[in-house]
Amino acid sequence: MIIARALVLRYGVAVGCSVVALILTAALPDRIEREVSAIFFAGVMLSAWYGGLGPGLLATTLSTLGRWYFLIPPVSSVDDTINESIRLTLFAVVAVGISYLNEARTRAEERHVDLLIREKVARSKAEATEGRYLALLEAARILTSSRDPEKTVASIANLAVPRFADSCVVDLLSHDGLRRRIAEVRRDGAQAESTADPRSAEAEELAAKVLRVGRPEVTPVSVIVPLVAGGKTLGAMSFWLTGSDRQYGSEDTTFAQELSRFAALALDRGRAMT
Repeated sequence: MIIARALVLRYGVAVGCSVVALILTAALPDRIEREVSAIFFAGVMLSAWYGGLGPGLLATTLSTLGRWYFLIPPVSSVDDTINESIRLTLFAVVAVGISYLNEARTRAEERHVDLLIREKVARSKAEATEGRYLALLEAARILTSSRDPEKTVASIANLAVPRFADSCVVDLLSHDGLRRRIAEVRRDGAQAESTADPRSAEAEELAAKVLRVGRPEVTPVSVIVPLVAGGKTLGAMSFWLTGSDRQYGSEDTTFAQELSRFAALALDRGRAMT
């Protein structure tokens, strides 16, 4: 329905421009009205600019027929007939050219905008990739320089906020099967309570499932990955988008797993030292 209305409006503008051009041209002095086409050209240009190629060609057709039927008086000689035919032909050719040139300009502008959007998206992806690469390098440095497992895990979780997540929590699975939260990092301004909050019932259920089955759980607003070392699940690392418009995808899961490996190594090293 919306598309149909838009089409009616575009072609309606072409018809209206042609009628207005005919009325205004007919109001010109007799000496000018048969030869001047500026108003018709303006009508064609406006129709093509507003509606595109189709309305521009419609305005060209209506303007040509209107000029021929209403503005050209009966001719009495072959020369007059030829001259009027040449004028109408030239008008039609130029008007069609205007419509096609306007369409080419519109398409060029659309391609330019599309290229700008693609460039912006590519730049954003490149910056995100670089940021994540640097985060992994920093995680490796933290792992080698810190000896306190829980502080190391907290520092690694801090690398994910805000470049990758609005909040990041790490739950450790104890020997008796209970969970203990050893790290929680939030972006300033992140929502304190929502369905995407790490403390919500949904979040608790997802984390419990990851700890139970040892496989990642991904939703549009969360990526929860197990912390696995030596073939054993030690805990879960949860990344949440609590205040962003973006959503997680497959490439986000890959980064979350890579970052979680450093946290798992820190926890495994701590177990070996006890």
